[in-house]
Amino acid sequence: MEVTESVQRSIAQKHGFIDPMMQDIACNMTRRAHLLYPMNEKFKKRLQIRNNKSNRGTLTQGDDLVNVQLFDRNQMPIDLNGLTDTDRRTIIFAGSQT
Repeated sequence: MEVTESVQRSIAQKHGFIDPMMQDIACNMTRRAHLLYPMNEKFKKRLQIRNNKSNRGTLTQGDDLVNVQLFDRNQMPIDLNGLTDTDRRTIIFAGSQT
């Protein structure tokens, strides 16, 4: 994915998106163009589509956390329970980039 992102950023920069945030926005708009503009013929044929299998999941507010293994920025494993404090509420924001 790093190669693809590098190429996309390079193209965005060539077209005047100089700072990194504007490059992110341009790349994300390009990646989502087929969804944003479904009637535009240019975006009806996509060269590459990934299978997005995400869903809302089964957890609801107030559920106990399931202890799962995560990885820190250095790719070292760490348990979710090791990051939480049982005496305080835990809020989890999650996402992915592919």
